Amino acid sequence: MIKNQTLYIPFLIIGIIFSFQFIAMDRVEGLDSDEIIEDIVLEEAELFNDDLGCSNRIFKEIHRGNLSMYVTLKSPENLKFERFLNSYFENAYDYYIKEYNNSHYTDKRVIHINCIDSGNYKNILSFKFNKSIYTLENEEWKRISSRIFFLNFSDDNGDRLSNSDVLRLNKIGNLASSIRSDISKKYKIKEKEINLDLIKEALLNGDQFFIEDGSIEFLININDKNYISKFKDLKSFINRKKLNRKLDENKPMVCLTYDDGPLPKNSKRIVDILEKNKARATFFELGLNVRKYPEMVLLKHEAGMEVEGHSFSHSNFVTLSDDAVKREISATDIEFKEIIGKTTRCFRPPYGSTNKKINRIVNKPIIFWSVDTEDWRSRDVDKIYAKVFEHENLDNKIILLHSIHENTVYATAIIVPLLKQKGYQIVTLEELIKYKRKNQLINCKKYY
Repeated sequence: MIKNQTLYIPFLIIGIIFSFQFIAMDRVEGLDSDEIIEDIVLEEAELFNDDLGCSNRIFKEIHRGNLSMYVTLKSPENLKFERFLNSYFENAYDYYIKEYNNSHYTDKRVIHINCIDSGNYKNILSFKFNKSIYTLENEEWKRISSRIFFLNFSDDNGDRLSNSDVLRLNKIGNLASSIRSDISKKYKIKEKEINLDLIKEALLNGDQFFIEDGSIEFLININDKNYISKFKDLKSFINRKKLNRKLDENKPMVCLTYDDGPLPKNSKRIVDILEKNKARATFFELGLNVRKYPEMVLLKHEAGMEVEGHSFSHSNFVTLSDDAVKREISATDIEFKEIIGKTTRCFRPPYGSTNKKINRIVNKPIIFWSVDTEDWRSRDVDKIYAKVFEHENLDNKIILLHSIHENTVYATAIIVPLLKQKGYQIVTLEELIKYKRKNQLINCKKYY
């Protein structure tokens, strides 16, 4: 049963806007405009966080031409949080300055981004910010806009998290209906006037959620208006299979990869085997099959598997024109985005056929393998098994398999338990790179 909490943010913002108008409009005698805006920034931060009983400090400031940015955080310092935020706001400022220049503004402006709350759940670090923009008119700073936004990061590696990374996507329909009902009550809008499909799209493709004290809050934009909806039963919506994953970086790891799927019967059986053994794998899927069997991609994603691209039609990329290569990649990404709310991160070229030019066009990490089972050739369980275990040490290895062959399913049922018995942690590609290579994947670079 979903329990709604009373919405407090709009009332907080309204009170702050009225209070803050007096701050923003006054000039301080004897100070220049830069000193005045710094005082304004800190006082605004204190207004937001006064009830929290904590002081604020300027965490980051960037000045370039007529556009400055201040980021204020609550004290005390948290070096882990701040490492993630520092990188994000460096990139954010680059975007803001480009937007400023493209809009042909000439006035002096300041962006103030203030952290007004933070929370965590499992390996999610969650932040709530207010972004205010000021302009200098007649030597007075005036606030021209203000809005709330959320940021979420993985506590493991600092990656930015989206809804599709943490939500149970097979519950999106139920969640969207609950949010529509909640928005209707809180904002006194007739439910039939709220487009359910727009909420679903925002949930699937967005990243505006905030987690704190066992509750989850969503910021939904519908027709350029923001609505906030909050629920107490966090566990009803979170994909705990993905978040509860625990690995030991000091123990051996091996990555199973499956190409050419998905196919309903084989895909489900392979996922069942992996889940039974608390194992994960990476599936390099064909866009053509993804279009036919979207439910199989969702099944793997919900089970915590990694799903990536293997082209749309399994063409040999070396024989294709540049435009045809682009079409293969974009068509595949469109299919994935419609199902799991995001495009693929990595790419495995069909037949392993690629070159530097193709890699640049694809513009994703290019993934090969270190153990080729040749299951497509033999289609024999014993030979597939032998190809895997002829290697004495499989730590940090990527094993190539094909999910479209039935005997590969049978071989998986034998190989997976034996790998576990030998002490291997069976992981996704992303996990292998993170723990064994100690880095993140880089576009256009070839791996294994």
